Amino acid sequence: MDEKDITYVLEIVKHRSFTKAADALYVTQPVLSRYIKKLETRLGSPLFNRDTSPVSLTPLGFLFVDYAKRITALNNEFNRESKKYIYIEKHLIRLGVPLLVGDTITNNLLPHFLQNYNNVNIEGHIDYSKNLIDSLKMNRYDIIISGMPCKINGYECLDLATDTGILIGNKNLNILSDIDTTSFDYDHAAPVTLSALTNETFIGCQDISILHQKMNSMLDDHNIIIKNIVEVPTMPIAYSLTKKGLGFTCILKSMIGKNQLTPSENICAISSFTVPFTFSIIYNKAKYDTDSSLRAVVDYIVQHGPSLISPDETPASR
Repeated sequence: MDEKDITYVLEIVKHRSFTKAADALYVTQPVLSRYIKKLETRLGSPLFNRDTSPVSLTPLGFLFVDYAKRITALNNEFNRESKKYIYIEKHLIRLGVPLLVGDTITNNLLPHFLQNYNNVNIEGHIDYSKNLIDSLKMNRYDIIISGMPCKINGYECLDLATDTGILIGNKNLNILSDIDTTSFDYDHAAPVTLSALTNETFIGCQDISILHQKMNSMLDDHNIIIKNIVEVPTMPIAYSLTKKGLGFTCILKSMIGKNQLTPSENICAISSFTVPFTFSIIYNKAKYDTDSSLRAVVDYIVQHGPSLISPDETPASR
């Protein structure tokens, strides 16, 4: 079986129809049918039961599809692994990452990358997403990961991973005083109404201000205004104050257990209200096509970054 055999057969299996498969392959239905007939003649037995609707596989067809999928998977694996041996221009790639996932990227992802591509130099910087985008526009970075959506002429912006912001607080907060919080934790929220939050203190922090801005914007849509807001420099400080019962805060679910945010039995999610959050990778499209070092870094981050940034989420594919 060759690549065309595999493509045509798998497309028919996907659509369960010769006509729909032909449309997807940009060929006519008679052309596709003749091709499959010739393939079946070569194999000595039919691959499809044409008398059923939708079409179904014969025993040989099931065997063919099993091997076709294995061959496709091996081919994809070879293409990924072979990139390690392709000549890559050695020069500096400047990578900017946001404070939200800075430690994860610099301490986990980049060392693994450099083990496989030791002829690529990467200079990593951690900053706020807004500063990263501004610096990218001034050509101070080759690639950035951002917590802010961004459209820059000549740059590709791809969704890298999604996460969820949750509101958390100490179980001794006033708004939880009439609720048995025994069964509530980070994944199971106490049934607190949004209106009840208006009289509690919100503990915000600079290093994930973009998440908190999005939270406030979504609360505004519900006509909820938080009256008391305390700003602290970092998320660990906000988390510590939250554990002490001094207010509530908003964190990404993937941050729990990282960056000094040790899970605590005294904390739980305090509302079913959540904040969807997306990380993007942004890079120069023209450089990606011509610069093998930049292309290697981008491809590696797209492939491996999502599982490190947000392990429970599925990234959008390139």
